[in-house]
Amino acid sequence: MRKKAKGIAAVLTATASCLAVAAGTAGTADAAPQPKDSQSKLVLAVGPTGFTGTMIPERVVTLECGPAGPASDHPNALKACDDLERVDGAFQSLVGLNQSGACTQQYDPATVTIDGYWKGSRVSFEHTFPNKCVKDRNASFLFRF
Repeated sequence: MRKKAKGIAAVLTATASCLAVAAGTAGTADAAPQPKDSQSKLVLAVGPTGFTGTMIPERVVTLECGPAGPASDHPNALKACDDLERVDGAFQSLVGLNQSGACTQQYDPATVTIDGYWKGSRVSFEHTFPNKCVKDRNASFLFRF
């Protein structure tokens, strides 16, 4: 009985710790300054989708688009900002623009997430590609990182 009680106490302590960290993180994210209407600041992540259906980030980059030009660690920042401007931030419309070329039919899902602000409005986007090859062959430079 004591072992069971200690186990339950450990689980409750771990859960409380996780909730405290999550609450602290959420509070920090909400308190972040919102960019001006003409600015766009995005955080992009890519990684495999595990058995749980949750993406495990392998790479994270930032992308800032604005009147002064792109500023980020995205390897194709200027072209990615041009792509986004062309579709006015409609991420979904950039997903199906595959280039010519062949990819294997291997199913090894790669999920891309985008969070941040597009022209001052809060945005969040997620898309799962069948594999990295399909993601990398996508015609939009936004997904090439």
